[in-house]
Amino acid sequence: MRTKLMAAAVCLLFLLAGCGEAVRLTPGEDASSGGAGSGVSAGEPSGGREDGESVLQEDSAAGGETESGEKAVSEAGDGTVSGSGEGTAAASGPETEASQSGPSDSHPADRTESETSDSAEKPEEEPEERPGGWVSPRVGRSDPVDDEWFADAAFVGNSLTEGFYAWSGVRYGDAYASTSMSVLGVADVDAVTLEDGSVGTILEGLAQKPYGKIYILLGINEISMRPEDFRAAYETLLDRIAEIQPDADIYIEGLSPVTRWKSEQSPYFNMENIRAYNSELYELAAGRGLYYIDLCEALADEEGYLPDDCDTDGVHFAAFYYAKWYEYLKTHTR
Repeated sequence: MRTKLMAAAVCLLFLLAGCGEAVRLTPGEDASSGGAGSGVSAGEPSGGREDGESVLQEDSAAGGETESGEKAVSEAGDGTVSGSGEGTAAASGPETEASQSGPSDSHPADRTESETSDSAEKPEEEPEERPGGWVSPRVGRSDPVDDEWFADAAFVGNSLTEGFYAWSGVRYGDAYASTSMSVLGVADVDAVTLEDGSVGTILEGLAQKPYGKIYILLGINEISMRPEDFRAAYETLLDRIAEIQPDADIYIEGLSPVTRWKSEQSPYFNMENIRAYNSELYELAAGRGLYYIDLCEALADEEGYLPDDCDTDGVHFAAFYYAKWYEYLKTHTR
């Protein structure tokens, strides 16, 4: 009997030792290799969790998660983080490229409720009102005026303005224009015939009588100047004209378009330079409360160039095309 009890005790000891050994893992050993392990390999997400959730919890437990990391992951929008750890490294590291690039361009549906509500509640900014009660210097479309509307107008410019006065059909107003005229020559070059029969400068012509409207087209002959130098010279001219005609409405006409061929062949007479000059003229008009006439809108084709069958040299217009300019002025007065 005693022998049987001792044998049973030895068997019991062996059984207990075997159960303990079945659940023991040595450091670094894969639990899946043991018969009673969890069945999850190291670094593998657990059965019921998203990959991103697993990595975030593990990183947080290790002390690696930060506020910037949580924000970066939430803005990713896809709810996952790379199992390799690249996602968490980018989130918890230095400021990322996305945070340096300014406001997000994400779709409105991706924004948070607070972001959309803030943008919805923010009122639109009122445009700055210019002198005279109007907002933009650009003259929009208006009801056409009669020819007599230009009776108190003066047209200042170069050979393009000469062509306008000769071929457009305008029957009223005075032209003070000359071939090759520039902003630098208006005050100094004797180029126009005055009422007394003498020859004088354009500014001397403007001083002969009061005008209600002054249209200015200058710039194509100065196209090799730096835009900022052209603007400074133009501003000086505007000061002189304001002294002579303080009550006149000033219409700054933007440079007219050139043909595609001219634009592609010339280092100066090209649309890139014309747009740069027109940008300066627009800002001048806006800053001084003047009107701006967009001649590119008036005379360019769908591609932004002077039509090939409407020019004589890529810059100047065929005679019939000046009428289009005049019709535009008649429908763009305020």
